[in-house]
Amino acid sequence: MMKKFLLIMVLMLMSIASVLRAQTVPATGAGAYDCYTGCSQIGWIGSGNYWISNAFKGGGEYAWLPTGVVPSPPSNPIGSDGGKHFLSLYASGSVENSLSSQMTGLIVGRSYTLKYYVMSSKADIDDAYGDPTGFATKAAVSTNNVVNTHTFTEGVNTNQWILGNLKFTAIASSQTLLIVNGTKTYSGGFINVDIAGAWLTMDPCDAGTAQVQVNSTLTNTCPSATANLNNAFTGWYPPSGNNVLVWFKDPAHSLNQIVNNPSAVGPGTYYAFFHDLNNDCYNTSDSKAKVVVSINACQSCKAGTSQVSVKASLKNICPSSTVNLNDALVGSAPAGTFIVWYVKPNPQPQDPWVTDPAHIAKSGDYYAFIYDQAANCKNVTTSTAKVSVGINNDICHPGVKSDNASLPCQGGTVNLPLLFSGLIPSGAELRWFDNSTHSGEPISTPTNVQQPGEFYTFYYYGVTGTYDSDNSAAKITVTRETCPDLSPTIEIDNLNFNEGAARDFTVNIYEINGAPSSGAVSFRITKSGSYTISYPTVSGTSDVDGGQKNDNSNWTFTENAGFITATSSLPISANGAAVIGFNIKRKAGQPKGVTQNITSTIVSNSGGETNSGNNQAIRSVSTN
Repeated sequence: MMKKFLLIMVLMLMSIASVLRAQTVPATGAGAYDCYTGCSQIGWIGSGNYWISNAFKGGGEYAWLPTGVVPSPPSNPIGSDGGKHFLSLYASGSVENSLSSQMTGLIVGRSYTLKYYVMSSKADIDDAYGDPTGFATKAAVSTNNVVNTHTFTEGVNTNQWILGNLKFTAIASSQTLLIVNGTKTYSGGFINVDIAGAWLTMDPCDAGTAQVQVNSTLTNTCPSATANLNNAFTGWYPPSGNNVLVWFKDPAHSLNQIVNNPSAVGPGTYYAFFHDLNNDCYNTSDSKAKVVVSINACQSCKAGTSQVSVKASLKNICPSSTVNLNDALVGSAPAGTFIVWYVKPNPQPQDPWVTDPAHIAKSGDYYAFIYDQAANCKNVTTSTAKVSVGINNDICHPGVKSDNASLPCQGGTVNLPLLFSGLIPSGAELRWFDNSTHSGEPISTPTNVQQPGEFYTFYYYGVTGTYDSDNSAAKITVTRETCPDLSPTIEIDNLNFNEGAARDFTVNIYEINGAPSSGAVSFRITKSGSYTISYPTVSGTSDVDGGQKNDNSNWTFTENAGFITATSSLPISANGAAVIGFNIKRKAGQPKGVTQNITSTIVSNSGGETNSGNNQAIRSVSTN
């Protein structure tokens, strides 16, 4: 129980501390009582007389004109007692009366917004309206005031609450809020003021509150006699907002102490800040991110100040796929120096130079500098000695138009050179292998490849006995197409025939190997002595299995003494089927108990198939 009590006390103290640290402004409606003479509202001071009024009477005594009522203050639109209080400030003639209060709990350097409402009104003691009224903030020792001015016109924006927002940057932890009635008419008028304590808010600041992370010391890099403060930064920018890193000569970012050129500073002590440009605020007003800069004397630099003379471009020459940057130099470096190369014209001290300029394998721009290692200096900070390198590996290595080719399902050849893509370099010839590392002997007849496999091409240089590479990416995969496989079935509803009976049957030609047929497909029906077999020449529905549509219009029928032959030039799709309808009738005078076969046989090699082992279907029929 005691632990629970202590926890509650800690939480309460933390809450109180949070409130104490928050910005505050006295509310104009606090206390909720009427007053028109000698008034004293909590936290407010007047330079002249001010009233505590409600929506019905000024100072609780004088009716508002012309209707006897004005709108309720937005900070207290209901009011438990109907009073709805606010402050009223009267002025006339040459006197500008004012109200003031203290805004406390401010953080120096942070931006704030005060929301308020003002209303110009008249009571039954006057017949004029205020013109104009203003808000301001100021510190006792500062003239850094921000002023909002409101102008009122009778019948246009009088007797209504006008919203205002006073935006300011705190220059002290407590600042004065001043409200002035600037009415200069003979009869004067009232400016009414409505402010809630919660209406003073701190503007967001994306600069955060964390200190900038920096190295505490910094020195110059010869031959430069200055240092770049930004090189001391070691952290990360705030995750959101439009923040920049800025430097000052004091820890409070005083405007007259800003460092205008942090990339070139002399010896001294400097402080880093994050500045949120959108909200014009800083991460802190007491920077601990201190950098002490010292400047070392530099030796004389033998690199001079002249730009390096170079050729404008370099390209690789096959079979080499690299260039030597030093081949672009015109002249030589001064004694005691040497040439270094960078990938940008203005490298920073931490940027590495090109480590192997004699073997450049990447296209791009490269910049030459003269470097004096003893003095750690270069001839210039920005080089115009640019060499544009073009590496074209395509001209040094063969390519292929397609990475695959196919043989027909039977026989056929592939001509590999026809699939080559590129321009054979001078002194080279094209060779083909069945492996990517040109092991063994090359393919002897690449124009007449008859078997599937993977084939790789190379440039071969006879003078040097070398290939363009040890591992070719120019591969062609040769495959053999799948041959179709046709197989028939016979479908009939009843195999027993009475005298004079007739019924339909169908021959179904199935493709069962996943490849469409090619060329003509033919099959034969063997004629039977006890039955007559006929067929329609147009497509229709065969009376089989409840009605089966046939494709007879796609087939041509011929007959001889022993067979009916059907032929079609239309392909049967992969895993598809063709249905051909027939009719069989028992001949008159045939004895009972005779069994004969209906035989359907696919002609060998029909439709490009190679398997004839499943080309026949037989159904036996009998007489009753």
